[in-house]
Amino acid sequence: FHISKDPSDGKEKILIWDNLNGNFFISTDKAIEIYRQASMIMSCFYNIYTFEQIFPWHHAAGDFVVKQTGDSLDVKLISARQHSSLFEPTVQTKDQGLIFEGLFMFLVVLSIRMRLDRIDGTGDIVWADNMSIEGTIRGFREGIIIKSKSGVIPYNFIDEFRIYHQSRSEEDLFELSKVIINSFNQSAPDIPVICRNLAKHSSELFHAVKNL
Repeated sequence: FHISKDPSDGKEKILIWDNLNGNFFISTDKAIEIYRQASMIMSCFYNIYTFEQIFPWHHAAGDFVVKQTGDSLDVKLISARQHSSLFEPTVQTKDQGLIFEGLFMFLVVLSIRMRLDRIDGTGDIVWADNMSIEGTIRGFREGIIIKSKSGVIPYNFIDEFRIYHQSRSEEDLFELSKVIINSFNQSAPDIPVICRNLAKHSSELFHAVKNL
């Protein structure tokens, strides 16, 4: 699947590639479901104690695939180039402040990268609209809850993280987002697109996290 321009109305939507039955555009609800499942997968692989995560990844690279069966969608991660820490060297911590800060940074990066793609997989870099935020937050929450229920992290961790977020301001999130983006490869073609959308994205993410 990739973002493509629907010729019927000129809007950018997710197009599912189907070699057997032909490619087709999906509804906003189904697009949210794709982002939810992809974000849940990435969140399940995030280690809150060592900050390890799957990275790099990109929708344009086809790292995620989706299969539709009836009305149901099934998203799978088919490529994992690296599972490494946000920090070097890899550390392990029990410090709750660092754990929450690391998870917050993970969520910022996740939410940004979920919005990036190339038109039809190979064209210009494109930025998904804010329905991707809704799916990302749902999937992030589910991933953390799955880890809590399995005993990997504390049972009420998602509630504690939400309280932590409430101590941050919208400006804090924007400043953190800028710091994170400045750590990216500045020659990457994604950067101009991210920078153009970062302020609005930070605001959307800030308000969405309140609904965790």
